[in-house]
Order: sequence, then C-alpha cells, then structure tokens
Amino acid sequence: MKDRYELGKTTAYITIFANVILAILKTVAAIVADSTAMMADAAHTASDILTTVAVIISFKIAKIPEDLEHPYGHEKAESIAAKIVALLLLFTGFSIGWKAISSIDNSQIIIPGKLALYAALSSILIKEVMFWYTLIIAKKINSTALKADAWHHRSDAISSVATLIGIAAARMGFPMGDAIAAIIVSIMICKVALDILKKSIRELMDSSAPPETINSLRQCIESVPGVKGIDSLKTRIHGNMIYADVEIKVDKSISVSQGHDIAREVEDTVIANIKDIKGIMVHIHPY
Repeated sequence: MKDRYELGKTTAYITIFANVILAILKTVAAIVADSTAMMADAAHTASDILTTVAVIISFKIAKIPEDLEHPYGHEKAESIAAKIVALLLLFTGFSIGWKAISSIDNSQIIIPGKLALYAALSSILIKEVMFWYTLIIAKKINSTALKADAWHHRSDAISSVATLIGIAAARMGFPMGDAIAAIIVSIMICKVALDILKKSIRELMDSSAPPETINSLRQCIESVPGVKGIDSLKTRIHGNMIYADVEIKVDKSISVSQGHDIAREVEDTVIANIKDIKGIMVHIHPY
C-alpha cells in the first residue's frame, strides 16, 4: 500500500514540474504572439498544476490507516480530489469560453504571431507523453484521482490541437479562427470535467462494483468448500477499493465452529484473489 501511494505521489510531482515549465512557455508565447487561444491554453495548463496538487494531498490522506473516526479507512479522499479536479476544470472551461466570446463581440480580432504555432506543437507532444505516463501509473495503482489527472493532461493536449488549428486558420486569412479555437477548447475542457465529476460522485455515493468484478467475486465465493450457494451479494465502491457483504448457504447440520471456519475461508480466498476487495462481511445461512 505504501509503494502505491509513493508511486502516485512521485508521478504527480513529475507532472507538476513539467506543467510549470509548459505554462510559463505558453504564457510567454501567448503574450509575444498576441494569441487569445494560446493564452486560454496556458490557463488550462496552469489549472493542471492546481489539480495535481489536489491529487498529492489526496494521496497523503488516503494512505492514513483506519481509525475510530474512519473505521473503513480514508480511500475516498481520492474521489474527493477527483471531484475538485472536475470543478476546477469546469471553471477553467467556462472562463476560457466567456473570454473568447467576449473578444468576438468586442471585435478584438487579432492575428496571432508564428511563435504561438510552435508553442502549440510543443504542447501537444509534451502533454501527450504526460497523459500516457500518468495513465499507465494510474492503472497500475488503480487511482481514480490520478486517472482524472491523466485525462486532464489529455484534455490539455486536445485543446492545444484546437489552438494550433485556430491559430493557423487566423494566420491564413480567417481572423476569427483564434477565438473560435478558444471556444472549442472550452467545450472540450467542460466535457472532460463533467465525465470526471460523474465518476467521482458515483464513487462517493457507494455505488456497486462493476458487473465483471461482481461475477469474479461470486465465482470465487462459490469455489470455497462448504459453500452451498449465495443468498445475497452486495458491493460498494470505497475510493479505489471495494467492500462486500455476502450471505452464503452452508449445511445446517454442521457446527457453529465449522460454519465460522467456512466464513473465514471465504474471506481469505476473496481477499487473496480479488485485488480490489479491501474487506468482506460473510453471513451464514443454514441450508
């Protein structure tokens, strides 16, 4: 567990460093080239820094062991961080879109310089590398918050593509291209934000585990000697982990001690074979 959080934290620190450098370069390019779309892109990258900080904080909280106040642990901190990431993304998206629309209404159409093109190209390459690096680590450690951060990087890469097209269009004789690109960027950012928000809310609402996990869990329980069947199986997502409650059928002629041994075997087998299960409560029904 400790290695999981350390790996996630290290990944977050690396992406923060890369985002700081990238945000500075984009801001300079936006000012020098006078590009609204590039400035919007720079703001998006800057928001990445804040969201990654939220991810780091969530890792620190999530790794705290169970206590009297939180007997089920602190894993939901990652879901809360993912929700914060989503809300920051929504704010960024709306802000970018509003500024771009205002520039069109006020006839503030300016042809951006060539430097903005180079900055957009560099951003696409760097952000795509950051996306895959973060996503691979997120899947490895099964972190909702880090996955959200990875998609934040991907949304930044996509926004840079829109920025590149818009700037190129503006320089080729379509003056509103830069502002329209900024609006497209804002829509993309809001879409990613809503997807992340939906997933984080689902986790905080104690939703059940995916069907494939439930099927694997059921097969694992039924494979234990002494289990005659399953009356009820309930699961709930707890951050990056899952808790389960199962009611199993056992031979009514066995002793209480034997029934207890079967229940313990079910628990041990599930914990050993289903990696996302943090705990399982086994109830015995005579059959």
